[in-house]
Amino acid sequence: MLKIYETGNPLDAQLLCDRMRDSSIEVEIHGLFLAGAVGELPADTGITLWLHDAGDESRARDVISSFESERREQRLHKQTCPQCDELIEGNFQVCWNCGNSLSR
Repeated sequence: MLKIYETGNPLDAQLLCDRMRDSSIEVEIHGLFLAGAVGELPADTGITLWLHDAGDESRARDVISSFESERREQRLHKQTCPQCDELIEGNFQVCWNCGNSLSR
C-alpha cells in the first residue's frame, strides 16, 4: 500500500476517497476515528488515504489535484444576495441571512 494523501479534515478525506473509488481506484482511509485521541497522539498523526495499488498513483494524484482545485475555488467564491445585499462566501445556493435562492 502507498500513502497518497493526508488531511486533518474527516469530511475531505471521505469526499476524496469516494471520488477515487468512483474512478475505480482502490483506496482506504486510516485514522478516521483518531479525533478522540487528540492531545494523546503526536501532532503529525492525521487522517491518511492509502492506495492498494501503487500503479494507480498517477491517476490518484490527478483526482487529488482536481479535488484541491475545486476546494480552493469554493473558498474563494463570493457573491452578494440580490435580495438583501448580504455577502455570501463559499459554495452556498441559499442566502443564510434572508433565505433567498442564489442563482449562479
